[in-house]
Amino acid sequence: MANLLARYVPLSQKNEVLAVVPLLGYAGVDMVKQQLLDIVTYDFPLNSKELPASSVMQATYLDAVRHLLVILEQTRRISVLEVLFPVLRERDHVAAKEIEVRVKRFVDALSDDQAKAAFDACMEVFRGSSHPTDLKAVVVEQFAVPLVHKMSVSNQMDVFRRNIVHLLDVVAAGLPVALEEREKTIITKSAAFKILESMYDVLPAETVRSRVNSVFCDKPDAKGNELTAAVMRATHLVKTEKVADSLLSKPVLRDYHCSALRALAAVVICTQTKEDFFYVFFFKENPDKGELIWENIVPLDHKYTFEVETNFPVAKEAVQSLIGDSYAKTTTRSKDVRYISSEYLKDSSLSQDLSFFTFFANVNPAHAPAAGDVAPMQTDDFAADQLFDVALPENKLTNSKSAAVPKPSSSPIELDELNEHPCMPVMLKLVDHITTKFKYAPGEVPKWMTELNNKFCSPSTHENVKLFILKLIINRPSVFEHWANMWLHPIVEFVISPVCGTGFHYFLRDTCVLILRWLHFKKLTISHEDTAALSDFINHLFRCTPFPKRAVLRSNLDIIKLFVENCKGNIVPNKRIIVDFLTYANKNEKAQKLFRFVGLQILGVLVANGLPVYDPLYDTDAGSYFKFCEVLLSNLGYPSREVFPTAAEVCGLILQKRPVQPSAADSQFEDMLAKKILAMFNKSDFGQALQCLEKIGANYPVFLHQFFVRVFAAIPVLAGELKTLALTLVKWCAESIPQVFQKLESVKLDDLLRHRDTPTQFVTLKILYEILPSLTVTEIGSFFDTIIDVFPAHPVAECRQTYYDILCWCFEKHLSLRTSGRTRASLLRGIADTSPEIREKIFAFWDAHTPAEIVPRLTAIFSDLYTREIEDHWLSFCTNMLLNTTKLTHDYERTLFDKPLSECQFHDLKINPSWEYRSHSMTPMFSSQSQETNEGGDSSGGMIRATLENQLQFSLTQNMPMVSLDPSQSAQRTTLLFHFVPPTTGSFGSAATAVMPPPPVFGKAQFVASQEDRGPRVRRRFASTPATQAIILAQLKKKKQLENFQSKQAELRAAQVVMLRKYRTGELPDVQFRRKDVIITLQELSKRDSSVARKLFLSVFEGIFWSQPKEEKGKLIKPLHDCLQNLLQTTKYTSPFIGTLHDVDLIMIRESTEALLPPGLVGASAYRAPSLQTGVLLLEEMLILMRRRQQQLPKKEPSQEVTKFVDECWAQLGVLYKATHEEDILLGLYEKHFSRQPQTKEALMLELRGDYHGAIQIYDEVTKLLDQGGPWQETAPSPHETELWETGRLECMNKLLRWRNLLDNIVVELSDTEEAAAAQRVPLKGAHLNKLFSEQYMQLGYLHYYVLSTFNQHQWSDLSELHDSITNDNRVVLEELFAPELGYMFAARDDLEMARYYVLASYRSFIDRWSKLHPLALEARQANLQKLQKTVELEEFLQLVQNDKNFQSLKPLDNLLDRWRFRYPQVSLDDITVWDNVGNTRSLLLEKVHEGYAKYWQRPSAKEAGNEAVNVSALKPALLLERAAIFRKISDVARKKIEPGCGRGVPEAINEIDA
Repeated sequence: MANLLARYVPLSQKNEVLAVVPLLGYAGVDMVKQQLLDIVTYDFPLNSKELPASSVMQATYLDAVRHLLVILEQTRRISVLEVLFPVLRERDHVAAKEIEVRVKRFVDALSDDQAKAAFDACMEVFRGSSHPTDLKAVVVEQFAVPLVHKMSVSNQMDVFRRNIVHLLDVVAAGLPVALEEREKTIITKSAAFKILESMYDVLPAETVRSRVNSVFCDKPDAKGNELTAAVMRATHLVKTEKVADSLLSKPVLRDYHCSALRALAAVVICTQTKEDFFYVFFFKENPDKGELIWENIVPLDHKYTFEVETNFPVAKEAVQSLIGDSYAKTTTRSKDVRYISSEYLKDSSLSQDLSFFTFFANVNPAHAPAAGDVAPMQTDDFAADQLFDVALPENKLTNSKSAAVPKPSSSPIELDELNEHPCMPVMLKLVDHITTKFKYAPGEVPKWMTELNNKFCSPSTHENVKLFILKLIINRPSVFEHWANMWLHPIVEFVISPVCGTGFHYFLRDTCVLILRWLHFKKLTISHEDTAALSDFINHLFRCTPFPKRAVLRSNLDIIKLFVENCKGNIVPNKRIIVDFLTYANKNEKAQKLFRFVGLQILGVLVANGLPVYDPLYDTDAGSYFKFCEVLLSNLGYPSREVFPTAAEVCGLILQKRPVQPSAADSQFEDMLAKKILAMFNKSDFGQALQCLEKIGANYPVFLHQFFVRVFAAIPVLAGELKTLALTLVKWCAESIPQVFQKLESVKLDDLLRHRDTPTQFVTLKILYEILPSLTVTEIGSFFDTIIDVFPAHPVAECRQTYYDILCWCFEKHLSLRTSGRTRASLLRGIADTSPEIREKIFAFWDAHTPAEIVPRLTAIFSDLYTREIEDHWLSFCTNMLLNTTKLTHDYERTLFDKPLSECQFHDLKINPSWEYRSHSMTPMFSSQSQETNEGGDSSGGMIRATLENQLQFSLTQNMPMVSLDPSQSAQRTTLLFHFVPPTTGSFGSAATAVMPPPPVFGKAQFVASQEDRGPRVRRRFASTPATQAIILAQLKKKKQLENFQSKQAELRAAQVVMLRKYRTGELPDVQFRRKDVIITLQELSKRDSSVARKLFLSVFEGIFWSQPKEEKGKLIKPLHDCLQNLLQTTKYTSPFIGTLHDVDLIMIRESTEALLPPGLVGASAYRAPSLQTGVLLLEEMLILMRRRQQQLPKKEPSQEVTKFVDECWAQLGVLYKATHEEDILLGLYEKHFSRQPQTKEALMLELRGDYHGAIQIYDEVTKLLDQGGPWQETAPSPHETELWETGRLECMNKLLRWRNLLDNIVVELSDTEEAAAAQRVPLKGAHLNKLFSEQYMQLGYLHYYVLSTFNQHQWSDLSELHDSITNDNRVVLEELFAPELGYMFAARDDLEMARYYVLASYRSFIDRWSKLHPLALEARQANLQKLQKTVELEEFLQLVQNDKNFQSLKPLDNLLDRWRFRYPQVSLDDITVWDNVGNTRSLLLEKVHEGYAKYWQRPSAKEAGNEAVNVSALKPALLLERAAIFRKISDVARKKIEPGCGRGVPEAINEIDA
């Protein structure tokens, strides 16, 4: 290792070796000590600045220094410290910051013994005569003094006992005559003073007296104070000593005096208890003898400059706590003070209450700039803007004889030039110590305060000394505020003098905050001289206020506002300054705008605080009152959006503040203002006129009345913000404008409501809401339909809120509107609004307008509180409506259980763990597998056997209770509803450790206290880093992201559930909670989960229903039955809703057969929802009840009506079981109840087996026989059997892809007989097409087949005719069921925007259907996924063709085709129709892609672009080959799908595909 660090090795290579030296340990470091010394001696320069900056040599040198510092830090060897001494002696080293950090880490890492050893090494350097003086000073400052604080008391006492004599010899020595020796002695004595200072800082006075003094004065008669007296004598002489040698370095002399003063302060603070010592040693001067303190420690030849924008670092020092509670008691500003708020200073403090502001002082990076600190025209650097916070006094000075001053605390001190002075911390410490240790009666002025004040007020005192003293006062405002009267006048005079510079710099800002603080907390006695001084001061602030950056300007105005509020009875503002600002003329337009704006803001502050606009006694310099008004009004015409609105607002304040009986001058001003506004209207300058009226009207609305004729006349020609502004003016005075509704109609009220300008719509709604009481029913009706059409789905919640307010008012006040079905339906739509506030408000409205009795409310829920739009929310709404009635009971607030579980008796519950009893099959009696077992007869008489314990079969309907949750999940897919927040504190103590939720006012007390504890808030510091527009935009983006994050966090917090109780293992839970808590929780659950809402609703309904007497139940069943039937006819088929209606009817039919619903309605609703299981349960229960009813009647043939009802039930059961793919059940059902002809069962078996060709031949045969009237083998077929033939025939055509035959059959079915006979197929028109939507079975069958057949044949004209000619209600159904097909139709017609619309509609429909399906409903889920592929591929096609750049090459097309080749349906899961659908859609899309390429390359611009042309002629054969490959694959799949043993031949569809 030594060889690697030899002298001949280059320093760059040595750096690599130095990097591993710390790994060698102590022994390894000691081995290479000499080599390290050689590196410092021979490889390092004498001064780091000798090496060129940013050179390789300097980088190598700095790397070596860094490695040595790392070695020092990690090994903590004193020998390495000795090696580094030559580097450390350079105070302004290039790497000074890193050296300081590393040294601090080294010192902090030392143990007690290591610190002692290091201190001894430092003292050896200090005592040695061979070391340079500057090295001694550095060693003492950077090592010795910090090491003293690191050691234990015993080691501290030991090292000082060994060195105290030498230290006293050094400080007691006189100064040599030789200049060089004198400077060395001064530096050495300064270092000794610093060590002595540290001794008195760390050792108690008794330890110094008893242990250290004995070494210094080893005499039997020693008193113990000899050491302290010697130190005080030496330091006192030095601090006032005047070294008359101009050749000595002034920084060295100043450090000499400061070190002595600091050491003396440490001695006095440690040992003395009398106030006179502090007064004499630190504040008393004797100029006659040349004994000066301040002049020795303050640099008199330095010129202090103060900037507006600063970047001061921060240091932690012991400072006085300034937090106090007197602000809340002393701040009693009148609440009627209202400030102007211009667009330039939007959200500024000028329009906010003083009580919401606090003082700002020192740097606090945790604070962020206030919102809105950036104006569009400015480039403030937000990242660098800092808010500087100073706290207020914690304890107010009381009126007792002795008032305590708060104890010192630690607070950040900004390191500006004055605070960086080495004596500032010690002076602050002295002030803190004096005010803490010595008490003063109210009104008593201590001698040291008088001496300090005299020094500050003396004309002979140097300005730099005054700056230092004033900075001391600024750092300790709570200390000096008790004697503020004696400081106010001299401070104000000094600050406004030229000495303190010009502009609103940070020092002036600090002084303003100081004075404001005193004015807040002390009732100062303001003399006439003080009034003059304060007036001069605020006028000086007026002159300094203008600044181009908005944040600074805003803070300046804040300070002026606070001064006026606190001194408005003791100041005389100079209006001449304001007039000069208002008439400022300069070539620089920005400067003109700035000065005029500042003048208006200042005038607004004065007027808002009650100061006269013009005082004849003092404002003669500003001209006459008339001239002053002309100057003010001239700014109304200034072409700046920052100036003229502010001028208008000031005018409004002037009108507002004038007396009730205005004088002639006030009336003259109003007339002048009105003429100015009228002149704007006459010039058609509506924008400026309206903005002026807005600002005036905000303060004095009466002024607007004379202009409404002009405003209404201007509305038709206005647009955007100006129209909104004009309507806003109307809204302010709507109730006082005569015939306001007629005037609104004259400006086209309907257009105002319908035009998609949200602010205009909102203001118009607000106007209508304001004038509703004065309108007649006819007038309301003229706009009622318009708002119902426009606002239910409005994107802005505020507009919807006002819209529902209007509806609620009309519903309550006008009977004709209340009975209107549209009014009720529109109000009900509010239940499904996206805004929680609106939902809560509408719920409260309906809760108040629905009968409070439970039975009438239950009936009203079904009859009056339903509309299609709220079907998804109907369950939760009705559940909450029913549960809300519990608030009227006495038990609502009672506990659920009176006794705890510990007082209960527990019994064992036997549970059968057998899996056989967990779930039972539901095998109907007509199952084909059970036919053999029931042929011998059955005691049930043909009834349905619901469960079979001995047959363990599982199906989707297994183990379903009669009233059960629908297997379909909620329309809103939910996960966990509650988010439990575990407590951060608490223990598992006795019983239940309660972690109680926060009280209703949680946080409020703290908030109020914090507001009371803080004073007015002004910004005191502004970063000087230059800003750019990019930084501003980045900060705005970050602010927006933060707001979004905070809003999401607020939503999460609102949804949180606080854990109320926490239990130990085995502990019984607390069950003594209120019923109210359970009900509220259930209500919230039902709002978020429709499955819970359904279960809860059925439980409540069943409890209400069965609790009624028999007669009441009979009366209740009929209206509920009618309501259920109506709901099932008007529903939009959401699964939870349909399942609930089925279960409700299931409950009622057990009581009376009058509740039986039409089976067709039940089956259709269950099929469409889908809610197949509840439909099956309800139909089976109907059959059981009808069978029981027949058995109870005398034996006779059932009536035709009953037979028809039963047959319809069986038919609907067959449809539902077919949808669930229960083939065995379906065969058994049809064989037993429908198959009168043998062909029916045979065709059905072939169809279920997949032999659609054979099945359709049988269906054709029996259909031909049916047309011929027979003959039949036994009995004629039943109507349900013939219907089965027709639907089976159409389904087989669908499976065999016979689209033309399928379409012909539907056309013949829907057309008139004559038309069908006259032509092979007559295109359907509107009346016939609407038949497809006339009945449920038409929608489920014919509509489905008609759309598929036209779609797959690409007969877009027929599909377009269907879309365009049907009614609006039918079109909604069509778009809901067939959105993908309509999207392809519009894509084929090149209407890409409509195609995109239907793609989005298809996705919405898919998500809605998917969210309603149970996870075990595999068939339904697969069917939905099969429909998704064509939507995805249509979207990909639209993305390809929407951008012309995609046609410049074939790469986008190749990427699309590659994705399609790997996205085919599955052979095992998807039938041939799915494959055919994919082939047809891709064929269409490939054709449209070719058209897109052809059209693009026909343009001249495409060829001129310079891109390599695409060979369109060669593209078409390639696309045809791609299409052929698709159909070839479909043909192969079709052959695999053919039943091998069916013997029916290959379907014609395969031949067509092959062709």
